[in-house]
Amino acid sequence: EQEFGDVELGDKRLRDRLMKIVGDRFKKPNGSYLAATAGDRAAVKGYYYFIDHPGETLNQETIQATHRTRTMERMMAYDKVLVVQDTTDLNYSSRHHTTGLGFIGTNQTQAESLGLKVHTSFALTPEGLPLGVLSTAISAPERKGEEGKSSVGRPIEEKKSFRWIEVYRDCVAIAKQMPKSRILNVMDREADIFELFVEAAPTRHRVGLLVRAKYDRHLVDSERKLWEELAASPAATQIEVLIPRQRWKKAKGQKPEQKGLRARKALLTVKYAPVSVGSTRSDLKSSAPIKLWGVYAVEENPPLDAEKIDWMLLTTEQIQTPEDAAGILDLYCRRWRIEEWHRILKSGCMVLEHQHETGERLKRAIAIDAVLAWRIQLMTLLGREVPELPATVLFEGWEVKVLEALREKKAKKKIQAPLLLGEAVIETAKLGGYMARRSDPPPGCECFWKGLIDLYLMTDGYSIDFENDFRDF
Repeated sequence: EQEFGDVELGDKRLRDRLMKIVGDRFKKPNGSYLAATAGDRAAVKGYYYFIDHPGETLNQETIQATHRTRTMERMMAYDKVLVVQDTTDLNYSSRHHTTGLGFIGTNQTQAESLGLKVHTSFALTPEGLPLGVLSTAISAPERKGEEGKSSVGRPIEEKKSFRWIEVYRDCVAIAKQMPKSRILNVMDREADIFELFVEAAPTRHRVGLLVRAKYDRHLVDSERKLWEELAASPAATQIEVLIPRQRWKKAKGQKPEQKGLRARKALLTVKYAPVSVGSTRSDLKSSAPIKLWGVYAVEENPPLDAEKIDWMLLTTEQIQTPEDAAGILDLYCRRWRIEEWHRILKSGCMVLEHQHETGERLKRAIAIDAVLAWRIQLMTLLGREVPELPATVLFEGWEVKVLEALREKKAKKKIQAPLLLGEAVIETAKLGGYMARRSDPPPGCECFWKGLIDLYLMTDGYSIDFENDFRDF
């Protein structure tokens, strides 16, 4: 109701149907809608009527409109907000019956992959708590012709990299509605484009940039290039960061196989310095040099089986002290939240299992799943951040009763104290395989979403049994 209740779809029946779809999907996000509704023919018919609706106004923007508004309202509660941008591919190559898919690359055998690209802007607190999905631009890219393979001289608006600028412009528009909150756009190496820095120059006081550099750029008024300039900087500090678990990925195109590695701590030497970057491209030479700060983090002694950390960050934020540099590195690490959200979307909400026959129908289903994935991530992390809140903040009455019964069963005694949010998240994660040993870290999203599905099944049985007992009475 909170995240979808005010959508304007031109027909109240469509809005009511959306609300039911969301409620059903959230109770079983890892299965089809048929499984979520236990084969309810009327519900399934309503779902396909919604997904197949011919109205052009029923798209990912309108479906997520209320959630976007609520996300902005949550952003207003903070002095600084991170907006992380990233792109992920959804591979539907096995859906031979599906039309409207795009070319998303080639696999290790050079076979073409068909699917959709999803470019998302994701709002976070500086501590990494997800506030919501600001936008999900879902596209079906066309194959590049001979002319499209060369980007030199083409307007930035015609390049796929323009999506980074589009979201930055969206953040500038949002910032006007929240004068007490400052936005910092955080992006990975793909966003290292000179046009983005030019775009941000006049508005950096309201919307900042933090981009991991991809190119060893020429610097204005220096004979050294970017990496050499920062390596020579005397300003330095050391910081320990937690590197998330690296999952195994098979080789794709020219990218080699990625080994699976455990999460680890890395000690990084961090250097920083002001830099002025310019462009050597003929179509951009007239642009004035852009003044930025560089933060260079390198791992001097990486483990033998791990890839060495070597990050060059470019930011519009001023770096005056080692503490400032460490803070920027910490904010960049928050970018991993969107990677985690991608995993929930694909593995928790099983977005790659949709069987719809057109790309447009897939986009509508993905727009719904995007918000569900955020909700699962939020519930998991709130259990860590504010465990002292009552469980009823995120769990409904029957769910709390089931979790309290599970708690008492383990304790083998009646517990009068109300269930707290942290306890509810842990009890739910236990249903998904979390061990809850003293040495264990807080439960992750995978254990939580698996446990959440079992919790909903148990809640249904618990409430049905109670109703039957009441009738007998």
